[in-house]
Amino acid sequence: MEILNELDCLQDLFISRLRADPLFGALIEGTISQAHLCAVYQEIWHCVCETPRSLAAAAKTLSLYRSSGARFSGEEFARFRTPFYGAILEELETHAREERGHDDWMMSDLVALGADAEAVRRSQPGPAMSAYLAVFRHAAVGRTPLGVSGQAYMLEGLGPLLWAKTVENLRRRSNIPNIAQAVYCLASHAEVDRHHREEARRRLVGFTDRRDYDAIVFNARATIDTWGGLSFDIIRRG
Repeated sequence: MEILNELDCLQDLFISRLRADPLFGALIEGTISQAHLCAVYQEIWHCVCETPRSLAAAAKTLSLYRSSGARFSGEEFARFRTPFYGAILEELETHAREERGHDDWMMSDLVALGADAEAVRRSQPGPAMSAYLAVFRHAAVGRTPLGVSGQAYMLEGLGPLLWAKTVENLRRRSNIPNIAQAVYCLASHAEVDRHHREEARRRLVGFTDRRDYDAIVFNARATIDTWGGLSFDIIRRG
């Protein structure tokens, strides 16, 4: 249970920082401007585009480490050939499939806000989101691919713990035109991530190797730090 306690403390810190953030705080309260909401959504769109790719990459890496090739015959890779990690591999593959198409949810919300879909597709993530994506991709193909669970736990916790109330506040308080048609992605994650978070809590208690533990916590902390810079990037570029 130690890793869950640590991750839950980090989750609380993450939510606290988002509530205090100038843009995410306004989003959560339902008072964010249309321009800032579009900008936040665009950064999140880059995130949800990458999520299934990195989860699938982590599954592919884990499968490689479970192979009988001489490259992976040492002690460092022995744990990956146990039944526990076999089950983790199947869950990663399933999770990657379940995350596909969520970028379409966010794109639909952006279009409802008046954004140009092609302009969004041509856009590049800001420095903070770029850093987040780099950490995610590196974890997926690195020595401890299960580090991706750190990102997943932090972001999927926002669904049931934060986004449901955010959607309610936006519908009730926002004066942005068409706002009721622009919250589908957040509202959907408030539902689907409840299941993902429950599954993650069940799975995480099984990790006993310190290398995986440290990687998961590192990537959770990196998620807090990188997402903490999204608003600054948006405000800086005006």
